Amino acid sequence: MEVGAFRGNDPEIAGQDKPTGPTILLVEDNRTLSMLTADLLHQEGFTVDLLYEGRPALEQVRRVQYRLILMNVNLPDVNGLDVTRQLKADPLTCTIPIIIVTAQAMQVDRERSRQAGADAYLSKPYDVYDLFELIRQLLA
Repeated sequence: MEVGAFRGNDPEIAGQDKPTGPTILLVEDNRTLSMLTADLLHQEGFTVDLLYEGRPALEQVRRVQYRLILMNVNLPDVNGLDVTRQLKADPLTCTIPIIIVTAQAMQVDRERSRQAGADAYLSKPYDVYDLFELIRQLLA
């Protein structure tokens, strides 16, 4: 399992203030997008853990108390909606808000996300301010 973490010791963000906000898990297989998103979230004060596959996310969520999960749908090992279903079915993880982030932008995709138990849906490309607003709403 490969986990990237933005907890204040990453060389790319050395010298920046350590985040003091909630810890978010970002599950995204596109490494460039995941690093960019994590950096933006870090700048907003969030602690961000990165995972590039879905199965490790199921294990990681049981070890770390995440306040929110950003979940891509098309992951290399498993569908992000399946991971979402499993997390929402587990009493230990069912209360963690999950935002589905995907390039699939049809109404049927939104409905599938809702049926999987996602708390919100954001289609790529998205405005980062929309992402921040969704996160703030779900953490309020």
